[in-house]
Amino acid sequence: MIISDPKKRAERYSEKQTLVLNYLKQETYSDIPNLMLLLNYKKRQPLDLLLKKMKSIGLIEKFEYGFRDIKVKIWGITIDGMIQTADAKDTDDFQHFEPSKIKTWTMIHHLMNQEVRIYLERNGWSHWQNADRYTFRKKYPVPHRPDALIIAPNGHTIAIETERTLKTKPRYQEILKSHLLAKKNKYWSKVIYVVPDSKTKIALTNRFNNITYVNMNGSRITLTDDHRKTFHIFTLEEMKTLVIH
Repeated sequence: MIISDPKKRAERYSEKQTLVLNYLKQETYSDIPNLMLLLNYKKRQPLDLLLKKMKSIGLIEKFEYGFRDIKVKIWGITIDGMIQTADAKDTDDFQHFEPSKIKTWTMIHHLMNQEVRIYLERNGWSHWQNADRYTFRKKYPVPHRPDALIIAPNGHTIAIETERTLKTKPRYQEILKSHLLAKKNKYWSKVIYVVPDSKTKIALTNRFNNITYVNMNGSRITLTDDHRKTFHIFTLEEMKTLVIH
């Protein structure tokens, strides 16, 4: 709906700008599809206008990454944008966007995490924490950090792992052990693995099923059904309407 009142239009723009800046403050950068999801835009034109204006006043910058046939345009928060979002309650040392420090595959993984976050927050999940922060590492001294933590509508803290490709069986044994120890320490109660599609879901499920034990303190611990109930695998599409108990 087009807003004809200039004052209301300015207020609406300010709200959208604040939402984008606060999001980029936490995520550092994002792309057009995720920003459209964030703002619930059905058409791209309003977002293009918003980003163009924010770029013109130095709050964000644009950069294009390319690797072989992959081309991704990214919008990241600048130092001036960080200043606009400064809050005395901040505990994390948030960083502005530095294109030279971003690797293509890391960026693609990060964007998938963002998509998961947006879907979950739309459905009442809250308090997303990216696990690459110093405050996270300090609070949760675990051998393997997940991609993020989030609180489900039932109040349980859930670890999020996004998997674009599969790791080796020995690596997953170490990761599962770390998550089980984290659960024992009451850091989080469940782990959700998010994969791109149903084929990857089947492959990861099969790999987990083939892991029968983990090594803890020099002892071989057989994985029971109770252990396995800690782990859940969903496709990205399933995250749109996920309900977990």
